[in-house]
Amino acid sequence: MNKIIKILLFFALIIVLLQACDKIEEPYEREINGGGGNRKVLLEDYTGHTCVNCPGAAGTAHELKDEYKDQLVIIAVHAGYFAQPTNEPYTADFRTEVGEELNDFFGIVSNPAGMINRIGEGQERILVETEWQSAVGQEVARPADAGITISNTYNEQTRVLNTSLDIKFINALPGTYRACAYIIEDSIVAPQKNNDPALGPSPDWLDFVHDNMLRGSLNDTWGDLVTDEDITAGSVYTVQCDGFTLNAEWKDRHCAIVAFVYNEDTFEIIQAEEEKVK
Repeated sequence: MNKIIKILLFFALIIVLLQACDKIEEPYEREINGGGGNRKVLLEDYTGHTCVNCPGAAGTAHELKDEYKDQLVIIAVHAGYFAQPTNEPYTADFRTEVGEELNDFFGIVSNPAGMINRIGEGQERILVETEWQSAVGQEVARPADAGITISNTYNEQTRVLNTSLDIKFINALPGTYRACAYIIEDSIVAPQKNNDPALGPSPDWLDFVHDNMLRGSLNDTWGDLVTDEDITAGSVYTVQCDGFTLNAEWKDRHCAIVAFVYNEDTFEIIQAEEEKVK
């Protein structure tokens, strides 16, 4: 009899515990990347295939990526004088309308040059390679103001890409914000001038691997307005970028979308994110 009573008491206790649990009602809130407070930093590396010092800068960018992992997002922008096609073997043209517009607007006059979250004003934004480490470290240490989730839907047959950016603001922010969705490609093997034999063949590095190369934008150079309302903490907005067709020469498995949100007045980037196309 005592054994039966103990069993009944055990089941009664289980029922009480189950009734004490909170029930989570739908809809569930989807987690937005970066929403936990991690600021992800954008490094824009302005480069060109006839720039003899650019392989060293690309190496620095790779080292920073190894250090900061997914908290650092890199775009290599081939634009300006050193990106122009010339005689063999530098006949490829990796320039883009987006890259040229950015290069001209921000006043990039020599390579290599970089911007970290586009911090600063005027020429203060443009940093030489030796300044990247400190600038990235300072930005990574700051708490995030927003998080971005990138959702890609890609059709391998038509090569059409639809991308959705879900942006969650962690803090209330003054000002107006825009969101960009750029496409980059890795593992592009093409000649690159190089003046440092310690890095690779010099003066012509014929099988140089170009990574993070800007290929274009899904929503133009300056992106889309996120909202014309005051931004409050916890607010979520979606920017839709549909109908982008990948160039037939690009290897889709090496392509990724880089998204970032920036202040329309200062151009400062407050969050960045990267997601493979497929």
